[in-house]
Amino acid sequence: IRNAILIRHNATQNVLVNDEDEELGIDSLNKTIKKIHKAANGNVGETLMRWAYNMKPAREDQITPRTDYDFGLPEFMSPEAALILRAILIHKKSSEYLLRKKFGPAFKSTFSPILNRLFNLGILKRHMDGSMEINPFLVNDLGRLLAQEIQFSYSNQFANKEKI
Repeated sequence: IRNAILIRHNATQNVLVNDEDEELGIDSLNKTIKKIHKAANGNVGETLMRWAYNMKPAREDQITPRTDYDFGLPEFMSPEAALILRAILIHKKSSEYLLRKKFGPAFKSTFSPILNRLFNLGILKRHMDGSMEINPFLVNDLGRLLAQEIQFSYSNQFANKEKI
């Protein structure tokens, strides 16, 4: 993972510095990479995305790692939100029409405001064709949160069921 991050960083042609504008040493670099890799639970793609998110500009041609590691999700989970997210997570994509069809009359009064809040929080992303999906940056953390707090387990047995 260290080599992948270094390749990605070297492509930016920026110098990696600490808060005192000194070039970051190899030990500090390794420590930063380990923190980010641990926060991503060993997922290589998510580690690379978090590395990119974690860097902030210091000066021209210089970047520095953020010192505030805030990778957690906000408090938004309710049983209704879990139902919507579970439906979208299982089928990867959905649309408001299909969710409205699945949840029936309760969609407008109960689920529609929750869906809007999930869009406003950036948890859900809407595509140009009207479909929606869970933000790729959050999908692993969200799946883990659903598994831990809502006792939901994702498996391929659900993937072949009715399409949403």
